[in-house]
Amino acid sequence: MKFPFSVLLAMSLIACGEEEPKEEVDPLTVDDDGDGFSEEQGDCDDTNADLSPSATEICDEIDNDCDGDIDDADSSVDLSTGSVFYADADADTFGDANTEIEACVLPEGAVENMDDCDDDNADVNPDATEICDEIDNDCDANIDDADDSLDTSTGSTFYTDSDGDGEGDADASVMACTLPEGAVENMTDCDDTDAALNTADVDADGFTTCADADGFVDCDDTGATDLTNSSLDGDCDGTLTADDCDDADAMSTIMADDMDCDGLLPVDNGGTDCDDMDAAVGATDVDGDGSLACVDDCDDNDANLYPGVAFNEADTTLCVADADGDGYANYASALGACVDIEVHDTYGDGWNGNQIEVYEDGALTGTYENQNLDGASNWSSGGETQVLQHCFDSATVSVDFVFVDGLYNTEVQFAIMDGADETVLGAGEGSGSTDIIWEGTTFTDGDTFYTVDPTTLGETMGMTGGSDCDDDDATTFGDDDGDGYTYCTVDCDDTDIALNGDDFDGDGYSTCDGDCDDTASSCDDGVSTNETDCTAGSCDDGACDDGVSATETDCSAAGAVWTISTNETDCTAAAAIWTAGGVWTAGGTDFNPGMTETWYDGIDSDCDGANDFDQDGDGYEPIEYDDGTGTMIAHGGLDCRDDSTSFSAYYAPLAMEADATACYYDYDGDGYGDSTPSTTATGYNVVAGTDCYDSSDVTYPGAAYMDSTTECMEDTDGDGYGDVSPYSSSWGSEDYAVAGTDCEDDDEYTYPGAGYLEAAPLDTECLTDADEDGYAAMGAVTSYYSVAVLTGDCFDVTIDDSWGDGCNGTADMYLGVTFDTAIAGPSGSTVTTQWCASADGTLNVGWTEASSYNSECSFSIADATGTEVYASSGTIAGMTVEMTDGGTDADDSDSTVW
Repeated sequence: MKFPFSVLLAMSLIACGEEEPKEEVDPLTVDDDGDGFSEEQGDCDDTNADLSPSATEICDEIDNDCDGDIDDADSSVDLSTGSVFYADADADTFGDANTEIEACVLPEGAVENMDDCDDDNADVNPDATEICDEIDNDCDANIDDADDSLDTSTGSTFYTDSDGDGEGDADASVMACTLPEGAVENMTDCDDTDAALNTADVDADGFTTCADADGFVDCDDTGATDLTNSSLDGDCDGTLTADDCDDADAMSTIMADDMDCDGLLPVDNGGTDCDDMDAAVGATDVDGDGSLACVDDCDDNDANLYPGVAFNEADTTLCVADADGDGYANYASALGACVDIEVHDTYGDGWNGNQIEVYEDGALTGTYENQNLDGASNWSSGGETQVLQHCFDSATVSVDFVFVDGLYNTEVQFAIMDGADETVLGAGEGSGSTDIIWEGTTFTDGDTFYTVDPTTLGETMGMTGGSDCDDDDATTFGDDDGDGYTYCTVDCDDTDIALNGDDFDGDGYSTCDGDCDDTASSCDDGVSTNETDCTAGSCDDGACDDGVSATETDCSAAGAVWTISTNETDCTAAAAIWTAGGVWTAGGTDFNPGMTETWYDGIDSDCDGANDFDQDGDGYEPIEYDDGTGTMIAHGGLDCRDDSTSFSAYYAPLAMEADATACYYDYDGDGYGDSTPSTTATGYNVVAGTDCYDSSDVTYPGAAYMDSTTECMEDTDGDGYGDVSPYSSSWGSEDYAVAGTDCEDDDEYTYPGAGYLEAAPLDTECLTDADEDGYAAMGAVTSYYSVAVLTGDCFDVTIDDSWGDGCNGTADMYLGVTFDTAIAGPSGSTVTTQWCASADGTLNVGWTEASSYNSECSFSIADATGTEVYASSGTIAGMTVEMTDGGTDADDSDSTVW
């Protein structure tokens, strides 16, 4: 035996006298984990006291009892430490709750759930579809019809029996496993809402309440076999076909109630038939207002006129008109007599444009024709007739009937009857292409064939007017302003109590006529009606010295003297009573629009509201005025000329001038006086102003405030910059106004600094900025003719002089805006000069007008092919090609683009 070096060393030490060695112990016999078993005794893990031959095998994937078997492989395993599984005998993945299996892991043939209600049938489980087989297929404890998830297609078809007559509705099928309540297996019911309609032949008469193959039904299947079926009573209304006006409509009345069988009961039987003897005349409500002409509608051609329409009037039953719907009747809506116009068309398809027009005192008030209301032709039954009513205004004096021709006028027949008693006034019929024959006389298209005086007709409608004076305005009626007058009478403004038609002062004008003082004159004695009587006294001593006569006539006749005191003293001496005169108060008779205005008397005689001390109406009173006798009266105003001539309004003080109290002449009305008023003007003490050109209201000091606030400049476009070439006298070249800096004074978007966002120096130059984005337009050229050209492109320019003695004007050729050539006019009649482009660019052609007789000049341009591309006409005004640009804005109409 070999020993390791350590053992030999130990042995040598012993030999040398060291301690005796201990007895050697076999580690396999040692119980290291203290569980009572060593490795030699079968402990499979002597470091874990829980593992030993005496331990209980549990489900933990460890050999607990050291027998070499683990979990389910060990027959001694404690299954309570595992899980419960359920047998799946039918292999449908659902377990049997009654067959539990304990194991550490899922055994074969088992599942973790216990949801199968029949583990012997793989078609029965929670995933199965419930079908009609009296089995709980889906294991939800509900079977067949009791299960909401039932596949009804596995059942049978039944039919709803809503009316309970034992017959089902073919259009209301129901799928179910067994017959549901309220359903039947047949589908023979023709009306499942009515139990009386079915295929049962209760009275055995061969007909049922449902139609047979021939379409006939039993009108009464209760057993009364003597009642008819629909072969004899088509609409089953109990009236045989032979006696029924409309045997296809059970709601139609029988002949006993509807004599003309038009489906309408007569008015006297509670219906709406105005004539139960004529099927063509029914519920005649032509205007559709709900009232019948034959009952209570006083005008069946006016939908605003019927009984009760004026619900706010004292009598709400009146048949009156209320066009604005405010409940008040039209003041002038009274109607007179009526006529009935019977219009017949023999073919029954309407009058095809033929018409009868009714004119009341010359005004068209109605148009009538047969309208073929049923939309069908009735030629086979004698045509079609309608009766239309027309009622006249109570004030109408004369009524004219006019014939208007259309097509097929030979089909036209008509009669006009008195609406009160149906007396026929006359009859007519179409004849020929444009004629009618009325009472034996032929009339043609547009003729008045009959005229009648409405007062000769029968009784009138008896309708009275209402209280609404403006029946077109629902906010106006009666006396709105409470002044006692209405629009119906003499009130021109029913919103203003001060305006009405009364003439209190008797001057022929009312406040409605513009009378500014309509007060009446008066005397406080209560008797006198004029100023003379009012102010003069009176005495009651009238007597005759003959002691007999009682009147002045008798006294004089008897040769006696009639005595009347003429003053208070005489009257008193005669022991009579003197009555003093009263106080006369003048009214407004001298104030009305008909009076002639006397200026400067402080009285507005003509009531025009104008200032009596401003005759020319310029807003300023005069410095002095003529009192009518040639004497000038100082007034203290500022107007140096206040007469009524057309020019006097131009003379006035001007607040814009240094001396606002002086009188200036301002023709153009710009607030600045003429700097050189005429001698006539100065004759009115007119002071010279500061307006350098008083014929233009855009030329005055400060007009071009961006250039100067004091100099007199012209600013036509109002952009604040003065015209660089202001208006000049037509007789010379001297400018009236100081030149400004605006290169184009007709365009408010063109001025110095318009392109203020451009780079210098463009930011201060006179450019155009139409979209006002701060960037100036580019390429805006003004010329007579403009076209893009390439180098070498040539044009022939021809200049003509119509007089033939030479044209001194020139055609000015520009490349872009750079001057290139001036082509001079002819010395005689015509000259043609060729111009060719020296570079690519744009040809622009301007014109420098002749120094004289420019109207004789004209020019034209032809391209290289000889085609004329431009020709002037008439007088050519001077035009220098200008480009008001230099900016960068490619689209000067869009402020978002530059």
